[in-house]
Amino acid sequence: MEPLLLRGGYVFVVGLVLAHLEIQIEGKDGWAAKLPTWRWHPAWMARPITGYLVCMTIFLLLVLHLPILYTGFTAALEGEVLAFFFLLTVFWDFQWFVWNPHFGVRGFRRGNVWWYRTWWGPLPADYFFGLAISVAVYVASGPPRERAIQWAALCGEFVALTLVSMIAARVAVRPVRPPFAVPDPAEPAGKATEGGEGA
Repeated sequence: MEPLLLRGGYVFVVGLVLAHLEIQIEGKDGWAAKLPTWRWHPAWMARPITGYLVCMTIFLLLVLHLPILYTGFTAALEGEVLAFFFLLTVFWDFQWFVWNPHFGVRGFRRGNVWWYRTWWGPLPADYFFGLAISVAVYVASGPPRERAIQWAALCGEFVALTLVSMIAARVAVRPVRPPFAVPDPAEPAGKATEGGEGA
Protein backbone atom coordinates (compact mmCIF):
# COMPACT_ATOMS: atom_id res chain seq x y z
CA MET A 1 0.00 0.00 0.00
CA GLU A 2 2.80 2.45 0.88
CA PRO A 3 4.47 2.41 -2.58
CA LEU A 4 1.05 2.97 -4.15
CA LEU A 5 0.40 6.00 -1.95
CA LEU A 6 3.91 7.30 -2.71
CA ARG A 7 3.14 7.02 -6.43
CA GLY A 8 -0.23 8.63 -5.78
CA GLY A 9 1.38 11.63 -4.09
CA TYR A 10 3.79 11.98 -7.00
CA VAL A 11 0.97 11.86 -9.57
CA PHE A 12 -1.01 14.43 -7.55
CA VAL A 13 1.97 16.80 -7.69
CA VAL A 14 2.15 16.25 -11.47
CA GLY A 15 -1.50 17.31 -11.68
CA LEU A 16 -0.88 20.34 -9.48
CA VAL A 17 1.98 21.48 -11.72
CA LEU A 18 -0.16 20.91 -14.82
CA ALA A 19 -2.95 22.98 -13.27
CA HIS A 20 -0.52 25.86 -12.66
CA LEU A 21 0.85 25.52 -16.20
CA GLU A 22 -2.66 25.71 -17.66
CA ILE A 23 -3.49 28.75 -15.53
CA GLN A 24 -0.42 30.48 -16.98
CA ILE A 25 -1.49 29.49 -20.51
CA GLU A 26 -5.27 30.01 -20.32
CA GLY A 27 -5.74 32.64 -17.63
CA LYS A 28 -9.43 33.13 -16.95
CA ASP A 29 -10.49 31.57 -20.25
CA GLY A 30 -10.84 27.87 -19.52
CA TRP A 31 -11.20 25.05 -22.02
CA ALA A 32 -8.67 26.77 -24.31
CA ALA A 33 -11.37 29.30 -25.22
CA LYS A 34 -8.93 31.93 -26.48
CA LEU A 35 -5.96 29.82 -27.49
CA PRO A 36 -4.82 29.53 -31.13
CA THR A 37 -5.81 25.87 -31.36
CA TRP A 38 -8.09 23.91 -33.69
CA ARG A 39 -11.60 23.15 -32.49
CA TRP A 40 -14.11 20.48 -33.42
CA HIS A 41 -17.57 21.22 -32.04
CA PRO A 42 -20.50 19.35 -33.56
CA ALA A 43 -23.92 20.52 -32.39
CA TRP A 44 -24.52 17.44 -30.21
CA MET A 45 -21.42 18.03 -28.06
CA ALA A 46 -21.63 20.21 -24.95
CA ARG A 47 -18.15 21.64 -25.54
CA PRO A 48 -15.52 21.51 -28.26
CA ILE A 49 -12.64 19.11 -28.60
CA THR A 50 -9.51 21.20 -29.09
CA GLY A 51 -6.03 20.49 -30.35
CA TYR A 52 -4.73 21.74 -27.03
CA LEU A 53 -6.80 19.20 -25.09
CA VAL A 54 -5.90 16.33 -27.42
CA CYS A 55 -2.15 17.08 -27.20
CA MET A 56 -2.25 17.49 -23.41
CA THR A 57 -4.16 14.21 -22.99
CA ILE A 58 -1.78 12.25 -25.24
CA PHE A 59 1.25 13.79 -23.51
CA LEU A 60 -0.06 12.83 -20.08
CA LEU A 61 -0.85 9.26 -21.16
CA LEU A 62 2.66 8.92 -22.62
CA VAL A 63 4.26 10.18 -19.40
CA LEU A 64 2.17 7.89 -17.19
CA HIS A 65 2.98 4.86 -19.38
CA LEU A 66 6.75 5.49 -19.24
CA PRO A 67 7.36 2.99 -16.38
CA ILE A 68 5.91 0.19 -18.50
CA LEU A 69 8.84 0.60 -20.91
CA TYR A 70 11.16 -0.33 -18.04
CA THR A 71 9.16 -2.97 -16.20
CA GLY A 72 7.17 -4.55 -19.02
CA PHE A 73 3.42 -4.75 -19.47
CA THR A 74 1.16 -6.33 -16.88
CA ALA A 75 -2.61 -5.98 -16.56
CA ALA A 76 -2.18 -4.77 -12.97
CA LEU A 77 0.26 -2.03 -13.97
CA GLU A 78 -1.85 -0.92 -16.93
CA GLY A 79 -4.89 -0.78 -14.66
CA GLU A 80 -2.97 1.40 -12.22
CA VAL A 81 -1.76 3.73 -14.97
CA LEU A 82 -5.26 4.20 -16.40
CA ALA A 83 -6.75 4.57 -12.92
CA PHE A 84 -4.19 7.27 -12.17
CA PHE A 85 -4.98 8.98 -15.46
CA PHE A 86 -8.72 9.25 -14.84
CA LEU A 87 -8.24 10.14 -11.17
CA LEU A 88 -5.70 12.76 -12.15
CA THR A 89 -7.96 14.37 -14.75
CA VAL A 90 -10.57 15.04 -12.07
CA PHE A 91 -8.24 16.45 -9.42
CA TRP A 92 -5.98 18.28 -11.86
CA ASP A 93 -9.04 20.01 -13.33
CA PHE A 94 -10.29 21.04 -9.90
CA GLN A 95 -6.86 22.43 -8.97
CA TRP A 96 -7.14 24.73 -11.99
CA PHE A 97 -10.07 26.41 -10.24
CA VAL A 98 -8.51 26.32 -6.77
CA TRP A 99 -5.37 28.18 -7.88
CA ASN A 100 -6.82 30.33 -10.64
CA PRO A 101 -7.12 33.91 -9.32
CA HIS A 102 -10.04 34.50 -11.69
CA PHE A 103 -12.07 31.68 -10.12
CA GLY A 104 -11.03 30.18 -6.80
CA VAL A 105 -13.20 27.64 -5.02
CA ARG A 106 -16.05 30.14 -4.71
CA GLY A 107 -16.12 30.57 -8.48
CA PHE A 108 -16.39 26.82 -9.05
CA ARG A 109 -20.13 26.37 -9.37
CA ARG A 110 -22.97 25.68 -11.76
CA GLY A 111 -23.61 28.52 -14.17
CA ASN A 112 -20.18 30.05 -13.69
CA VAL A 113 -18.23 27.48 -15.71
CA TRP A 114 -19.62 27.34 -19.25
CA TRP A 115 -17.84 24.15 -20.27
CA TYR A 116 -19.60 22.12 -17.56
CA ARG A 117 -23.32 22.16 -18.24
CA THR A 118 -24.40 19.18 -16.14
CA TRP A 119 -23.72 19.23 -12.41
CA TRP A 120 -24.64 16.67 -9.78
CA GLY A 121 -24.73 18.52 -6.51
CA PRO A 122 -21.64 20.71 -6.11
CA LEU A 123 -19.58 18.94 -8.81
CA PRO A 124 -19.71 18.57 -12.59
CA ALA A 125 -21.06 15.21 -13.78
CA ASP A 126 -17.76 14.69 -15.62
CA TYR A 127 -15.98 14.32 -12.28
CA PHE A 128 -18.21 11.42 -11.29
CA PHE A 129 -17.65 9.73 -14.65
CA GLY A 130 -13.88 10.14 -14.26
CA LEU A 131 -13.92 8.63 -10.77
CA ALA A 132 -16.17 5.75 -11.87
CA ILE A 133 -13.87 4.85 -14.78
CA SER A 134 -10.82 5.13 -12.53
CA VAL A 135 -12.14 2.71 -9.92
CA ALA A 136 -13.53 0.35 -12.58
CA VAL A 137 -10.25 -0.11 -14.44
CA TYR A 138 -8.28 -0.42 -11.22
CA VAL A 139 -10.55 -3.01 -9.63
CA ALA A 140 -10.85 -4.97 -12.90
CA SER A 141 -7.08 -5.40 -13.19
CA GLY A 142 -6.49 -7.42 -10.01
CA PRO A 143 -8.13 -9.07 -7.00
CA PRO A 144 -11.35 -6.99 -6.77
CA ARG A 145 -11.63 -6.61 -2.98
CA GLU A 146 -7.96 -5.77 -2.49
CA ARG A 147 -7.93 -3.38 -5.44
CA ALA A 148 -11.10 -1.63 -4.24
CA ILE A 149 -9.51 -0.99 -0.84
CA GLN A 150 -6.34 0.30 -2.50
CA TRP A 151 -8.27 2.61 -4.79
CA ALA A 152 -10.29 3.98 -1.87
CA ALA A 153 -7.03 4.76 -0.03
CA LEU A 154 -5.63 6.38 -3.15
CA CYS A 155 -8.73 8.52 -3.67
CA GLY A 156 -8.66 9.46 0.02
CA GLU A 157 -5.05 10.57 -0.40
CA PHE A 158 -6.01 12.76 -3.36
CA VAL A 159 -8.87 14.31 -1.38
CA ALA A 160 -6.57 15.01 1.60
CA LEU A 161 -3.91 16.58 -0.63
CA THR A 162 -6.61 18.65 -2.33
CA LEU A 163 -7.76 20.03 1.04
CA VAL A 164 -4.15 20.98 1.86
CA SER A 165 -3.86 22.62 -1.56
CA MET A 166 -7.09 24.56 -1.01
CA ILE A 167 -5.77 25.93 2.30
CA ALA A 168 -2.47 26.91 0.66
CA ALA A 169 -4.25 28.59 -2.24
CA ARG A 170 -6.46 30.56 0.11
CA VAL A 171 -3.35 32.03 1.70
CA ALA A 172 -1.26 32.43 -1.46
CA VAL A 173 -3.68 33.48 -4.21
CA ARG A 174 -5.05 36.99 -4.40
CA PRO A 175 -8.21 37.14 -6.53
CA VAL A 176 -7.87 39.25 -9.68
CA ARG A 177 -11.48 40.34 -9.31
CA PRO A 178 -14.46 39.27 -7.21
CA PRO A 179 -15.84 35.84 -8.12
CA PHE A 180 -18.67 35.69 -10.63
CA ALA A 181 -17.89 39.19 -12.00
CA VAL A 182 -19.08 39.15 -15.59
CA PRO A 183 -18.42 42.28 -17.69
CA ASP A 184 -21.58 44.06 -18.76
CA PRO A 185 -21.50 44.47 -22.56
CA ALA A 186 -23.51 47.69 -22.20
CA GLU A 187 -20.86 49.20 -19.90
CA PRO A 188 -18.59 51.75 -21.66
CA ALA A 189 -15.08 50.44 -22.27
CA GLY A 190 -12.56 51.47 -19.63
CA LYS A 191 -15.15 52.34 -16.99
CA ALA A 192 -14.54 50.52 -13.71
CA THR A 193 -17.53 48.51 -12.55
CA GLU A 194 -18.60 48.59 -8.95
CA GLY A 195 -16.67 46.02 -6.94
CA GLY A 196 -14.24 45.46 -9.84
CA GLU A 197 -10.48 45.59 -9.82
CA GLY A 198 -9.00 48.14 -7.55
CA ALA A 199 -12.10 48.29 -5.37
